[in-house]
Amino acid sequence: MCGGVGTGGQSHIDVEYRRIIAAGPGYFGITGVSRSNGFPQIGMDTRIASWKSTARGSRQGGNLYVAWSDYSNGDVDVFVSSSADYGRTWSAPVRANNDPIHNGNDQFFQWMAVDPQSGAVNLIFYDRRTDNEKTTVTLGGTSSTPDPSCPDLPCQAVGSVTGFQVSNGQSQNPFLVQSEGTIKSWTLTLAQPTNSQRSFFNGFFGTPPEARLAILRRIPGTNPPRYNLRRQGAVKVLTPYLGQTVKFGASLKVEKGDIIGITVPTWAPIFSQELSATNVWRASREPGTCTNSTDIRQGQPQETVGKRATYGCKYATARLLYTATLVEEG
Repeated sequence: MCGGVGTGGQSHIDVEYRRIIAAGPGYFGITGVSRSNGFPQIGMDTRIASWKSTARGSRQGGNLYVAWSDYSNGDVDVFVSSSADYGRTWSAPVRANNDPIHNGNDQFFQWMAVDPQSGAVNLIFYDRRTDNEKTTVTLGGTSSTPDPSCPDLPCQAVGSVTGFQVSNGQSQNPFLVQSEGTIKSWTLTLAQPTNSQRSFFNGFFGTPPEARLAILRRIPGTNPPRYNLRRQGAVKVLTPYLGQTVKFGASLKVEKGDIIGITVPTWAPIFSQELSATNVWRASREPGTCTNSTDIRQGQPQETVGKRATYGCKYATARLLYTATLVEEG
């Protein structure tokens, strides 16, 4: 959210343009809702701003408030921030909904009003924490998300591959489905490569940056392991979301034992590196084709449902930055 303050004369206009609150993005996907948004509302305590003559001094009226919703925690939450100096500085965002952080339940379509008599801030929003009283699990979620590698050097992205995280520093097999259900949404944490970095990836892997979900099942007894592609989601073009954590809606049935992977037909800057050795991911590449740039460029992501592919490459100290939200049956 940005604001501008300006003064004008006959010969010039001076404009101060500054960032007020890091809010947004404006629209995001929520399962079962055709379109939702996190647009901020601004409220003001309209009581007369004055200093009471008390021993310590206390201020009445004049505060500004902003409410918005976004998925900075991996699912949509509602936030409020306040300013006591007419918008010059703002408090750290306060999360309004009190369900556990990153539990896969969305709160959205917030609206705020400030009571003109008492100055109380009133906030309403849709809350999905008790929808159908089904268990919701965020696969691949961790207490914190490492920064993607770009635009720092070396800037790396994944491309021409289907892959999944084997371990993420906190758990083994974080994308292994433990109960039958439906994948309702998924997130990507995307870097913001520089123009020259984007040009390189476009030339190396193809354009535009894209990704889709892949539902995989290991073929028993195979070594190196082979996986069958059971289902897959729609391809999402990632260009509008670079530099953000984006959430997409989904409706993919899964069964116990499935693995949720990510397919990158071209390239996607969803890669974090130089992590601990307990961060490991596996890729749909044949053994011996794991590091050569030509082999990687000519890689084939697994995109034909019902077909099998070998996942013969395993990479340590790195992480694919995605999650999937599973609503379990029963």
